[in-house]
Amino acid sequence: DSDALLWLSDSYDKLGRKADAREQLRRAELGKNAHLLLFAAMVYNQLGDRNSALTSLEEAVARHLPIAELRAWIELDSLQDEPRFQALLHHLLTQAVPGSPKTGS
Repeated sequence: DSDALLWLSDSYDKLGRKADAREQLRRAELGKNAHLLLFAAMVYNQLGDRNSALTSLEEAVARHLPIAELRAWIELDSLQDEPRFQALLHHLLTQAVPGSPKTGS
């Protein structure tokens, strides 16, 4: 199951088994689950694959990941200065603000 594969990937990464970690990420079927995509982003980031981490976060946000999730996890702190991460935060913030271009009210 995808949860188990993500945890295995994380464990392999922490043991220094980067190739095994990437293989488990590849095998995980993340589908449309925002939280699985979030956890995959964390593992990608630990592996040093910032592009895949940000892509996973973009997919998670598209599937309604709450802004609190992006801000809460210290595993994502190293991505916070990335323009793509800032764009995700901006997107989520403008979605929630009445009168913003996203809500049209």
